[in-house]
Amino acid sequence: MKRVIAFVAVSGVSLLLLSVGAVFSSSDLHLVTYQEFLAAWNAGQIQRVTSWNNGFESHYPGMSNQLRVPNLAVKEEIPQCPGEAGVGMAWGSTSDSGQEIIAAWQYEFGLDPDLTGKCIHLCVFPPCFINTISLGMKDVNGKIKSWDWTVGAGGVPCSTQVCFTLGLSGGAGQAGATSFYQDPGFDIHNVVSLIFDENGVWVDSVLVDPFGFNQRVWNYWKDIYFTEMTPAEPSTWGKIKSFFIR
Repeated sequence: MKRVIAFVAVSGVSLLLLSVGAVFSSSDLHLVTYQEFLAAWNAGQIQRVTSWNNGFESHYPGMSNQLRVPNLAVKEEIPQCPGEAGVGMAWGSTSDSGQEIIAAWQYEFGLDPDLTGKCIHLCVFPPCFINTISLGMKDVNGKIKSWDWTVGAGGVPCSTQVCFTLGLSGGAGQAGATSFYQDPGFDIHNVVSLIFDENGVWVDSVLVDPFGFNQRVWNYWKDIYFTEMTPAEPSTWGKIKSFFIR
């Protein structure tokens, strides 16, 4: 039986189904193996996002009422990504049927690292009911810098693993981003967390999430780590490759 660690939201109460330590890692982010994801989970670094921010408002204008508190799971694999450990997120309920709903999780550094010049590699599996995926940073003063990507027609493919690399010091257009937002005065020298968010539609006819939450809007993030970017860094969308210049 594959192991799964879950973070469940029940009637507005957070239930952490594992003891949490008080040790935080440095800025040497590397979440690839199940053991690495589990260590971050145990340290309390993988967290649900429960409040709206300016990055969300930029990417999803006027939709603050559509933010949902998600359930999270760290898994060794899912059927869609066999042998690939990652963080699964599921959100919404039957009352959201046919609506666009938003959720996010974050990786908390705990040491306010300087991410100047850092490049991040990450992969995500967005099912076809996901409209948008987004990556953001929050600094020590709560200011946001973020990018989003349209999923589906004209954007990244759905129902396949999407992998890309982007420079965190860069701006609009990183890794082919659809849109970009940055708060005035954002301080990349003191970043407290990375934020991973999605916008999707609850469709009653689709299969429920593979994490055991019985929800119909979900996503899976994996292979998240800092890396060096070459002049032309390949970004892989399943078997499709595109090249983005930093």
